[in-house]
Formats: sequence, C-alpha cells, structure tokens
Amino acid sequence: MVETCAERDVQSNGTLTDYAYIAGLLDADGTICMHRINPGKSWESCNFIVDIVNKDLQVLQWVQSLFGGFIRERKYNRKKKEAKNWQVIYDWVAEVSTFEFFLMSILPFMRIKRRQAELALMFRKTSLDYRKNFRLTSEQKQHREVIYAEMKKLNKPNYQTVPILSKEVM
Repeated sequence: MVETCAERDVQSNGTLTDYAYIAGLLDADGTICMHRINPGKSWESCNFIVDIVNKDLQVLQWVQSLFGGFIRERKYNRKKKEAKNWQVIYDWVAEVSTFEFFLMSILPFMRIKRRQAELALMFRKTSLDYRKNFRLTSEQKQHREVIYAEMKKLNKPNYQTVPILSKEVM
C-alpha cells in the first residue's frame, strides 16, 4: 500500500477539496507515464512525466501555485486546415523534485489513473534505494521491470468496443 499525503499529514497550502479537484483534472486530462533512458542497457535511469492539459490557463496556474512545476503552451501544426479553429491549450508539468509530493497529495481521490500513480510512487522508492547504495540489486531491477511493464500496459490505448445490445435484451 502506498502512503498518501493525507495519511502522513503533510502540511501544504492546499485543502482536501483542492486535492480532490486536482485528482479529477489528472484523471480526466492528465498523464502519468515513464520512459526508460537507454532502453535495453541499464535500469538506473528513467524519466517520469506527470502532467495536466487544459485550455484554462488560470486553473493550471492554480495547480502550479500549490505544487510548483511549469506551464507551457501546447504547440500544434497551425498550418493544418482544421487547426485554424482550435483553441490554445496549456500543459502543466510536475517537476521531478515534486511529482512524488503531488501524487501523494491527490492519490486518495484518484479513480482512473490511481494505479499509474501507485506504480510511479513504487518506482520512485526504488530510486531512493539506489541513491542510498549507488547500485540496484537484481531483485530491484526485476521489480522495476514489473512496474514498467504494468505501467506500459495501463497506458496503452484500449480499442475494445462495448457490444451493442440487441432489441430483445432491451
């Protein structure tokens, strides 16, 4: 079980209502993913991306005021015919140094991406173990591999469709 911010009683400027709202933003319009650095070589390096995309810049600035991170304008190809009517959207990205606190703060309220958050926190713990000993054991490397595989599976688009009920069933 992953320890959450609420369970540790971490002091923050945010309220539980704030955390619940932000969890909804991340569940609906956010990303939690990981990328291996030098795939196939070593498990010592991995990048995490935790972000929220929204067209309301003020909402993302509010998230930034609570958790830090940075905001960038999402770029898209404005030369495309359909792009001329698109609205500007923004991307809030958690910093590496604070993504753990961010996820721990909102974890109790997450529904859709809760497992991805738990996996990211588990992986982060192996990074802290690495910093203590300056090497990973074979068990830690295997554990990282399992976490990575599950995260990849959870983030893979699911194209399964729900069967349409026949009129007799309705």
